[in-house]
Amino acid sequence: MAVHPSYVERFPLLEGIESFEQLMSDPALEERFHGFMQWRDAAAAPDVETHDLTVPGPHGPVPVRVYTPAGSSPTGHPCLVWMHGGAFVGGDLDMPEADRTSREVCARAGAVVVSVDYRLAIGGVHHPVPLDDVVAVVRWVRDGADLGGDPGRIAVGGASAGANLATAAVLRLRDEDGWQPAVLIPAYGVFHPTLPPTTPDIQAAMTEVPPLLRFTEQATAGITANYVGGPPESADGYAMPALADLTGLCPTLMLDAEHDDLRRSEEPFHAALTAAGVDVRRHVLPGVLHGFLNLPAEVEPVGQAFQLIADAVTATAPVTTSEEKIPMAESHTPAVDRVLVVGGGIAGGVLSLALAQQGVQVVLVDLRSTLGGVGHGITLQGNALKAFRAVGIYDQLAEHGFPFSHLRLKTADGHVMAEIPTPPMGGPDLPGTMGAVRGDIADILAVEVEKAGVDVRLETTITAIDDHGDSVTVTLSDGSTETVDLLVGADGIRSQVRSMIGIETQPHPVGMGIWRTVAKRPVGMDCSELYYGGPKYKAGYTPISEDLCYAFLLEENLDRSFVGEGPHGALLKERGQGYGGLWGEVRDSLADDAIVNYQWIEAICVDEPWFRGRTIIIGDAAHACPPLIAQGAAMCAEDAVVLAEMLTSGSSVEDVLPAFMARRFPRVKMVLDNSLQLAEWEIHPDTPGADPGRIMGQTLGALVAPA
Repeated sequence: MAVHPSYVERFPLLEGIESFEQLMSDPALEERFHGFMQWRDAAAAPDVETHDLTVPGPHGPVPVRVYTPAGSSPTGHPCLVWMHGGAFVGGDLDMPEADRTSREVCARAGAVVVSVDYRLAIGGVHHPVPLDDVVAVVRWVRDGADLGGDPGRIAVGGASAGANLATAAVLRLRDEDGWQPAVLIPAYGVFHPTLPPTTPDIQAAMTEVPPLLRFTEQATAGITANYVGGPPESADGYAMPALADLTGLCPTLMLDAEHDDLRRSEEPFHAALTAAGVDVRRHVLPGVLHGFLNLPAEVEPVGQAFQLIADAVTATAPVTTSEEKIPMAESHTPAVDRVLVVGGGIAGGVLSLALAQQGVQVVLVDLRSTLGGVGHGITLQGNALKAFRAVGIYDQLAEHGFPFSHLRLKTADGHVMAEIPTPPMGGPDLPGTMGAVRGDIADILAVEVEKAGVDVRLETTITAIDDHGDSVTVTLSDGSTETVDLLVGADGIRSQVRSMIGIETQPHPVGMGIWRTVAKRPVGMDCSELYYGGPKYKAGYTPISEDLCYAFLLEENLDRSFVGEGPHGALLKERGQGYGGLWGEVRDSLADDAIVNYQWIEAICVDEPWFRGRTIIIGDAAHACPPLIAQGAAMCAEDAVVLAEMLTSGSSVEDVLPAFMARRFPRVKMVLDNSLQLAEWEIHPDTPGADPGRIMGQTLGALVAPA
């Protein structure tokens, strides 16, 4: 519906205010803005007893305000621990979102409400300090604070930044104490370090909202960066709960605003909760904007929100008493019985195998005459190995590959500049890195998908897609049709499926080309090594077996006549002059007719939804990065394992697809952005501040977190 008239009539208060920087520099403008937000002409909130106290915390006392209902309860009142919002830098116990909400819930639910004045992320304070304050207060309430409340009937909730803190606190308490509240109540929260892509519905809802009240991608990334004290991609699951494992979270009531950019975070977070099996109910309040709990109850959607919170708090009961939980969303039937996958590379092959292992019928189509592989070597980081282990092919690959746990950076003449340990991205029981022959992966997958019962159709592609809402009919190039629950485009950087569903994003050249070949491994080669400062952008190699290595040379984009594969060993030897050390030894060992591949390096990042109806793209079709951090195969394999896991979790396709993208997009975007930064530095090595080792180390360290 349209923006509520109560807002529209107040929009003139915001005229002439273009930014918060302008707002904060002019007291008159700031006064007008607070007049808009706080509705000072509203009726008074309920009159209940209050006490201001302090609670011991790890960073010092935490101020709280306790709201106590009239009368007594023989078993104790239900209790709500509540956190206000303010982008982690503003807000206090007196703001309506804190005080009015607490009074309304106290009066309506007969509940003790504890409003928390957590430390703000200002003056050098960053995560996890505000969260530590919140966790300390919840523990204080739970462990028997004398408030007249029932410690077995505790709810935890908050608004905006407070919703983030409430959710993160529940995750911390689950993980550290093995305890959760009876219900979690996040209102119009932000759960992702950067905003996931928008949707047409959200775009339409925001057309009436003044620019000052919008949350742009840049603004939300800045909020995250200030909160965590570093780049948004450094956030963990306690800083931004969308990155956390949500399995087993307590029942959750989400209250969101129809006209709020943060729906871009809330909707996929709701889908992720559902996909994780959480008992979740979500209300999108019509006509209201972000921060609607600052409004009085007489604005009807707001009164409804107060009552929803009160009802949830009143209904609280220990989570172990399942029949007394508040009513939540209906459970879903299994998402898919039959899936068609286009493309039998790493993404499509791993996905087909993972789904078939869970009893899903899979049709896999591929234009090639065989799924088996040839090709050069590949560097696999631990997170790729973890994904391969998830589908049972790691042991076979390990029989052929070459494991190691560090990376060396060298000068062009072979002197060591730095040695970077490879973090345990796959866990402590897997190698940090493994070199392998790309064809070995393809051969293993080809055999395993057949053994798993996947219906493989070679020399076949799709020619038409007909989406029915609850299924999709696909016409194949042989004239046959298949009606399936889901169509997955895993058909690479030049994806046909991507174009067929109307996604117009196309790959773009990065500005460098790469020569690749397989050669004899010198005895002294024990890990990947990269050579900088020579006549080209970079040279390097990775051991891929006891006998072989994969060598490469990066330089500028040559004429497209060079693109392709052939007996060009002499050409690579010529272009690779100027590098010494083991790389020079490998180069000189090449036969003049050695098979060499040359390609332009390209990249793509689809930042709009990867799905349309019952079709989704994954892997390089959605995000392909330069091979500078050796994460291309890992991102594809992770996509496949995560999507299969979510599709077989019992959640609906409609819930799974946005939740999958919300879970994957921040991770693949971080890898892509950092890979492109490396490419820029390698093309322009004199760039001030260029530090390839640092960005590689930070990226690999961030990837230790689960996919």
